[in-house]
Amino acid sequence: KAKSRGKYGLINKNGEWIIEPTYSKINFPSSGLIRVRKDGKFGFINEQSEEVIPFEFENAQDFNDDLAPAKSEDSYGLIDKEGNFVVQPQFKALWYAGEGLWGVHRGQKYNFIDKEGELVLPREFEQLYSFKEGMAAYKLGRLWGLVNKDGEIVTDPQFGLVWGYKDGLARAAVYG
Repeated sequence: KAKSRGKYGLINKNGEWIIEPTYSKINFPSSGLIRVRKDGKFGFINEQSEEVIPFEFENAQDFNDDLAPAKSEDSYGLIDKEGNFVVQPQFKALWYAGEGLWGVHRGQKYNFIDKEGELVLPREFEQLYSFKEGMAAYKLGRLWGLVNKDGEIVTDPQFGLVWGYKDGLARAAVYG
């Protein structure tokens, strides 16, 4: 990723422009598509700089499992690689959380959805982190616990904070 005259593009290892610097924002290729912003709107191009998904979104994120969060009319939904909403915009926030699930924020609560937009967890929480090694931290009241990708509560809320797993271990804090 490189910048020239206030615009961004992509260069190769030799410093040659692969994508000319014509965008106000550009990301690295993800699932064959490159997320870019032009004239205040997000869209997606291919590596030949051809528009694949029109510049019509207020915000967008990279593709994971062939879907990408996109914002339209102040709400997020999930689009496919043609730019069609497969989960209609209805969330305040939406992000890829790993394990084929997306984190969503609606109202004052958080949950996970699958590719069809179905809620995964049996209840909603004050906060959720993305999955690490099949586990995600959730906040209920002032305390944190762990939930697995199937929506099963693994630990009741008992920690002051829990961070993501690495090599089968997670850092955790207690209130003292």
